[in-house]
Amino acid sequence: MDRIEFSPLQCTENYIDTWTNLLKVTLSIQSEDQLLKTREALALLSAVARVDQDAWKFLLLQYCGVTLEEVGNSSFERQVPAEFILFMDLEGQNSSRENRLDLVKLCGVHQREHPRQNYLTALHRIAALNKDFASVGRRVDIKVPVRVHTSSCQDTSLTNVIAAVKEIQRQEKVIREEWSRFADKDILLPGTIRCTLVLEPMVLDFLCCMIAPEMAQTVENLAVNNVWASQTTLRLQTESSLEKNQHEFKRVFGQLLLNLFDSSVRSREIINAGCPFNDDMDAHEPNPRQFGKVLINCDVRLESVDMPALFSALAVCQTTKEVTIRIDAKFYNEETGIQFWKWVAYAFFSVRAHSSVESLTLTEMNLVSRVEADAFSAMLTSDHPEEDLFGSPRGEIASRDATLKGGAPIRWSINAQGQVIESAKAMSFESPIQFVRTFSDCGKGKWVNVLVPGLGRCQVQRDDLVFDQASEVESRPHGVSSFTIRFHGFLMFGEDCLELVLAAVASSLKHVKIVCPTDRLDVSSVVENCPYLESMELWRGHINVWYDFKDFHAINQAPTALNVDGWQVDTLASDLCLTDSPSTKSVRRLLVRRLSPSEFGIVYYDSNLQAEIEAILLMLDVNKSLERLDIHLSTPYHRYLSAFKEHHLEPVDQTVKLPNAAKIAFLSVISSEKSVMEAKRPKYEEMGAGHPICELDQSVLSRIFELAHAPVLREVYVELIQDGYPEGMFDEG
Repeated sequence: MDRIEFSPLQCTENYIDTWTNLLKVTLSIQSEDQLLKTREALALLSAVARVDQDAWKFLLLQYCGVTLEEVGNSSFERQVPAEFILFMDLEGQNSSRENRLDLVKLCGVHQREHPRQNYLTALHRIAALNKDFASVGRRVDIKVPVRVHTSSCQDTSLTNVIAAVKEIQRQEKVIREEWSRFADKDILLPGTIRCTLVLEPMVLDFLCCMIAPEMAQTVENLAVNNVWASQTTLRLQTESSLEKNQHEFKRVFGQLLLNLFDSSVRSREIINAGCPFNDDMDAHEPNPRQFGKVLINCDVRLESVDMPALFSALAVCQTTKEVTIRIDAKFYNEETGIQFWKWVAYAFFSVRAHSSVESLTLTEMNLVSRVEADAFSAMLTSDHPEEDLFGSPRGEIASRDATLKGGAPIRWSINAQGQVIESAKAMSFESPIQFVRTFSDCGKGKWVNVLVPGLGRCQVQRDDLVFDQASEVESRPHGVSSFTIRFHGFLMFGEDCLELVLAAVASSLKHVKIVCPTDRLDVSSVVENCPYLESMELWRGHINVWYDFKDFHAINQAPTALNVDGWQVDTLASDLCLTDSPSTKSVRRLLVRRLSPSEFGIVYYDSNLQAEIEAILLMLDVNKSLERLDIHLSTPYHRYLSAFKEHHLEPVDQTVKLPNAAKIAFLSVISSEKSVMEAKRPKYEEMGAGHPICELDQSVLSRIFELAHAPVLREVYVELIQDGYPEGMFDEG
C-alpha cells in the first residue's frame, strides 16, 4: 500500500456530510507479491477492527500514517468502519494489462484458495486478542467492502479514466464468474476469523473531465451492460471543439443524459447471480440503483446549461435515488433562477416527476427570491406544465406520454418562439426513447411538439410515436422525500423565500437540511408548514443543529422546533436548558465549531468564548434529550476537556427499541419451550393455567419488550485545536 488516509471523497459535499469520512487507499502498480501483501494487510486490519476498535485505530495512526482529524482527540470511541476506497495511480500508465491493478487477485477466489501461512497465523493471533470472542467459540466471517475509484487526481485525463473504467468492468466480470463457480469447502472452526475482500460497485468520477463523445459512449456501454457504480460524478463543461458544433453537442449531451439517467430499471440480482455476497452487498441499501449517488457539478454559467435536456432526463430517471446539483451562485441572475426553480419543480415534485430520486441536494445557491418561489409553486399546480415552461399555446389534444421509435428523425433546433430552425440537420438515435411527452398538440400536423428526455424541446413525426396506456403512466413512482439546500456562504443576511418553496412541497418532505440559512429563517414556521417532517438539520457558520420529530408523530402531535435566535452559542445553550419545552426536546444533536480564537488564519480573542463553553457545560448538566455534541476547543481551553468527557456515554431520556429480530428470537424460544413441555407431560395431565409460560399473554410480552429497551447513551466528542496559545491564557479574572 502506498498510503491510507481518512477523509471525505473529493467529489462529495464534505461541508454537508458532517461526519462522513472514508478510508482511502492509494495504490500504484505492484508486483504480485506486493499485491498479496496489500490484500493481506487490508484483511488483517479489518479483522482487528472487528475484534478491537482501539487496536484498529492504533494501527491506523502508528503504522499506516492515517490522521484521524475528523475523529478528534477525545473521541477515540467513535467507530471507524473497515471499508476501503482504492485509488489507482493512473498517471504514467500505459495500456498494457500487465501494468494494471489486478483486482481479480485482490477480490477474487485466490484469497480463499491460496492463503499464505503467515497470514493465517496472524488471523489466529488476532482472534485470540479478544478472550470473550475466543471463549464462546464464535465464528466470524468478515466481508470487507472494497470500492475502486476511477480517478486519482484532478489532472487525470479522460483517456485514462475511460481506460480505468473499462478495465474495472472487465475484471468485475471475471471476479463474478470466479465466485459463481467457487465451491466453498473451508470449514470455519469455532474461535476463528475469515476475511474476504468483496469488490463493490466502483466510484465513477468524471469530475476532472469535460464532456466529450468518448465519455458519452462509455456511459452508454456501462448502462447497456448493466455495470454498476456506488457514486457517479459529472462536470457540466464541454470540450471547446464540441461546443462549436451544436448538432454534435446536442447528440453527445443527449446520449450522455439518456444513459446516465436511463428510464429503465435494471436489477443487480442478474449480475450477482451465483455470487455468495450479493445479499451482504445490498443489505445496507435495499433496492439500490445502477449509478448510485449522482453528483452534477455545474461550474459554468447557468444560462449556458441546457436545462430542458438535463431536467427532462432527471424527471424519468431510474438509475439513482440521490442527486446533488452544484450551482455557482455567482453565475446566475434572477431571470435564470426562475427557469432553474421551474425545472426543479417539474423534474422532482410535479405530477410529471416519475423518477426513482428520493433525495435532492442543491448547493452554492443564491437566496430564493419571491418571484422564484412563486414560479416554483406555480409549476406544481399547473395543468399544462410543458406549455408553461416554454410559453407555448394550449393544445387541442391533452399531453400524453409516448415511446419514440428507434431511428426516428428528431428536430432539435427550435428558437424561443417555438419555430424550427430548418437549416439544422435532424438527428436520430438507434434505440427507442421512452416517456416522450407531447404538448401544444393541435392533433392534425405531421410533426408534433414533444419534450424528449435528455434532449429537451423537440419535434417528431406523429407516426413515430407509440402512445402509453394511461394506467402505465399513473403507476410509476414519484416523490422526493429528502431535500437539502446549501446557500452561498456570504448570503446569510438577505431576504429569502425558501419557506414558501418548502411549504409548496410539504406533503412529500420527511427530511430537510439547510446550510447557511438566512438570519431571518423562521424554524418554527418551516416545521409548522411541513407537518410530515421526521428530521431537520440547520447549519450556519459555526453551529449545526439536528432536530428529530419522530416522537411527535408517534403520539399524533404536531411537531415543534426550537428557533435558533441570532445563532449565538450562549443563547442556544440557554434555550436547551428549558427541558419542559417540546421544542427543546426535538433538538437531538449539536455541533459547535466556533470555540477557537483563530478563524481563516486570523488570530483574535473573543471574550465570549469562555462564557460559551461554560454555558454548554451547564446545559449538559440539565438537558436530558440531547444525544450528541461535537465541539472544538482551542489550546487556552483544553482544561475543559475532562468536564466534557464526564458527559460522554451518560444515559438520556431516549431509548433504543428492541429490534424486531430480537423479539422474534425471544418468541421462538418461548414457543419452542412450551412445545417441549407439552410433549413431555402425560396425556391425561393438563398444563396448569398458572404456569409462567401460559401467563405470557400479549400485554405481558409487550411489557417485557418495553423493559428490554436500552437507554440511549449521549455521545460527546471534543476536538482539541492547537492554536499556539498557552493553556489558560484567556481565562477571565
